[in-house]
Amino acid sequence: MNYDLFIFAAEDSADLHGSELIKKLHQINPNLKILACAGPRMRSQNIDLLMKMEDFQVMGFIDVLLNIFKLIKNFFYLRKKLLKINPNACIFIDYADFNLKIEKSLRKKGYKNKLIHLISPSIWAWRKNRKYQMAKNLDLLLTIFPFEKKYFSNTSLKVEYIGHPLAYKIQKTEKKELFEKKYFGIFQGSRQTEITSNLPYQLEMAKALLQKAKNIKFAITNSNPTLIKKIFIKYNLELSNFIFFDSKKHY
Repeated sequence: MNYDLFIFAAEDSADLHGSELIKKLHQINPNLKILACAGPRMRSQNIDLLMKMEDFQVMGFIDVLLNIFKLIKNFFYLRKKLLKINPNACIFIDYADFNLKIEKSLRKKGYKNKLIHLISPSIWAWRKNRKYQMAKNLDLLLTIFPFEKKYFSNTSLKVEYIGHPLAYKIQKTEKKELFEKKYFGIFQGSRQTEITSNLPYQLEMAKALLQKAKNIKFAITNSNPTLIKKIFIKYNLELSNFIFFDSKKHY
């Protein structure tokens, strides 16, 4: 089958971005043929599955070391399949360390069609020279922060700012109190390892702040409701001080 597009998502946040992208693309062209490495949100869309997102989920140095052979095997399998299938375009979402390498490898092995990267790596913070590799291998970079485009201005890479999906979700939220009061945002990440690593520290901080000022309010991204609530219960915090919002549902 000749695919119009391949989309790669290797973590929960990328799966969310990918699912929203697929919805929009199918609104424009319902007949678009999409192949993907996908998580559960993307798998619920009208796509063909090449690999599962869960095959790539790792976080941190230790996690990478423990899964290094699996990642290497998946890298070469994915590259082989994409070169054989030869989709008209590939979109790689975030996951920079892996995606920049496979984009480079695809070009080196002769992939001639469009390579697109969604969500720029943080070259404005560190490893700035990555922009030259990206300019060499990519046809288009889609950024979610307005200031990022200028960091590629001295390269030939086409860069388009599309806005942050979370900002659009918050604008549409049913939780109107987000706009009526000032909230501390708690963004623990979307991967399970990020949530279990980051959220306990963030809730400790919230607990300490609430001891000083009981009227403080917090807003938490609810990317994994079951896990987040399980951790949240351990800290005996008043629900009235928190609002949970997610891209799919609000409560």
